[in-house]
Amino acid sequence: WSFTQISPSSRKTLLKLSGLFSIDSLASGMASISLTTYFLSTKFGSAPSSLGTIMAFASLMSSIGNIAASSVSKRIGFIYTMVFTHLPSAIFLAMMPAPHSLALTVFFIVARATLASMDQAPKAAFLSAVVLPAERTAVMGTLNTVKTAAQSAGPLVTGALAQNKHFGVAFVMAGCMKAGYD
Repeated sequence: WSFTQISPSSRKTLLKLSGLFSIDSLASGMASISLTTYFLSTKFGSAPSSLGTIMAFASLMSSIGNIAASSVSKRIGFIYTMVFTHLPSAIFLAMMPAPHSLALTVFFIVARATLASMDQAPKAAFLSAVVLPAERTAVMGTLNTVKTAAQSAGPLVTGALAQNKHFGVAFVMAGCMKAGYD
């Protein structure tokens, strides 16, 4: 498989989506679970056991959100499900550094986690619908590679901001990037 073997219409779609998805993935890398956990630790002095419980609960809520995504997308469609779940999630992400209480910050983390991945299944279904069936694997594989590469740069940005005492800015930037992607 090579890029030139993809049909012109799928290639055009692939290029557009690569740009969009790379913005979203870079933002995800800037606010990974490990960086979020470290942020909570530095801002609130939270115990590691508490942080583990918080992140486990957020991950559980993310799984529940994934299950709900199917019925939501059946009711309102793929695109609306992607936007109407992902955009509030981006707003919650941008708001994470604002509270001065751990409880409100945890609320934002859990709310974000519940909604953040609800766009995954509708996104895959949408991609399957907009490219030729014979090219789905190549297109999705390429998009996953682009997303992974972009996401890997996220911790570099967050690290640079955190080093200069602007850790919270990374979450605001990530939330704004994700909202822009939506």
